[in-house]
Amino acid sequence: MTLRLAFVPGATPDKWAQAWRSQHREGLKLLPIQQWEQREVLDEGRADMVLARMPIAGDDLFCIPLYEELPVVVVGLEHAAAAYDELSAADLAGEQFALGVPEGVPSAVEQLPFPPMSVKEGIEVAASGAAVVVVPMSIARLHQRK
Repeated sequence: MTLRLAFVPGATPDKWAQAWRSQHREGLKLLPIQQWEQREVLDEGRADMVLARMPIAGDDLFCIPLYEELPVVVVGLEHAAAAYDELSAADLAGEQFALGVPEGVPSAVEQLPFPPMSVKEGIEVAASGAAVVVVPMSIARLHQRK
């Protein structure tokens, strides 16, 4: 029997895959998925386990938090926030958010009606200077560019 381990962007299944292979004869299949389908792959039986990003819907799952992800603000190089190492939620109150206003950030301005977009597209919008995006650090690193 093969264990099917799905993982979302930014997750690093390598350590877990090496441990599995060193201790089990059964095979391991790694399945890269998008965050929006992390519950779906379990419900549909396409995966046995998921390295997921919280929150994940449902009280019927057994979840083991591995670590907490640090949220980071993604802005264009010319944005004033690019000069700071840390920002508070209040510092972001007057910003436009390409992927929606993050929890805990007071929205002091009416948000533009950005169309639904992927995280990668949201980061491209932030890089253009048109909006700001708040994502886990692992996702920001995944999409970082010079």
